[in-house]
This record gives sequence, structure tokens and C-alpha cells, in this order.
Amino acid sequence: MSRYDRRSVLKLIGLGAVAAGTGVAAKSAVASTVTQSSNLDLGLASVPTAAPTAVAAQAPEAVAVDESSPWWLIAPYGVNSKVALSEIRHLQHSQSGAVFAFLVASNGKPYRIDICRHDASIDAPAPIARTAGYDLFIANEGEGQAPTDREQGLAVLALADAIRSAELGGKRLSLLTMRERWTRFSKVELGPSLA
Repeated sequence: MSRYDRRSVLKLIGLGAVAAGTGVAAKSAVASTVTQSSNLDLGLASVPTAAPTAVAAQAPEAVAVDESSPWWLIAPYGVNSKVALSEIRHLQHSQSGAVFAFLVASNGKPYRIDICRHDASIDAPAPIARTAGYDLFIANEGEGQAPTDREQGLAVLALADAIRSAELGGKRLSLLTMRERWTRFSKVELGPSLA
């Protein structure tokens, strides 16, 4: 039985995480580490090793996107798709730094979800849902104080799941955080009222 030193184990764990995050087969990355370390015997010595540059070469890069048509962000949803209990009617990249998702609830009442750039600061406005790159708010003019309608909240969560999938492709929209929108634009400019 082989004895593992701390450095070898940390190196093995780190390369495995990098390999998993970049889509490179973890087994090849682990095998590369194993064959370079004389005191590790995991039975992988016969596995072909990847060149160290192969891991770095496959790192995802930001992809240029057509910001006038942001439907890719919430795929597989499209016009008139059911999103939880609601239906999405329109998606628009606004001049006020957000993407507006216009939906209609099962009772026929329209509402809007604002998709903004994620604000990681500790005192940021609290969104209904958050992804790695985006914050999702219900535009109910409650300024964070109004209770969230259950049906609307479920739609926000469903859209956030779709956005998380889209983020895996490396695409990013140029949006503002909600706080940046509040400081740069008047209430009228922030988006149409649906009340």
C-alpha cells in the first residue's frame, strides 16, 4: 500500500477539480499527476497522460452575443412558453441595463421580471433568485418590501434555472446591477409599469 504525502494529495485534488471544470476528462488529468509522482500508485500508470497545456487550452472563454435578442439566456423557454404556472410573452433587452421578461399569470395579470447583472456586494438589493452572473427581481414597484406572489416567485426560480444552464456556455450580457440602475435612471426609465 502506498503512502500519500500531503502535497501529492492536494495536487491530485486540484487537478481533478480543474479537469472537471474545463471539460477535460478527469481520469487523464489525474493520470498525468499520478505518473509524475513516484509515491502514488493508484493503478492508473497505463492511462495515457494529457499534456499540461491541454487543460488550459480548453478553458471556456466569454462568447460574443447578439444582445438585441437575448432569448438564448432563458432557453428552452420561448414566446408563449409555460414558465411554472405563468406564460412568457416577450423578452426585451432594455435601455436601462436589464433584460425584461414579460409574463402573464394564470389569472391573466401581467407582470415583469427584471434580469440584472449580479451584485456581489454585501448591501446589494436582495433578488428573488440569483445565478453566478445575474440577479432576478420581480418588478412590482415594492422596492424589496412587497411580498412575493407565489406564482411569480416560481416563474423567477424556473428562469434562474434556465439562466444557469445558459451560463455554462460562457455567454454574458452587458447589464447593470439593480443598484446601478436605481442610481442612473428614474422610475419611469427603469421600465414600463404593468399596474
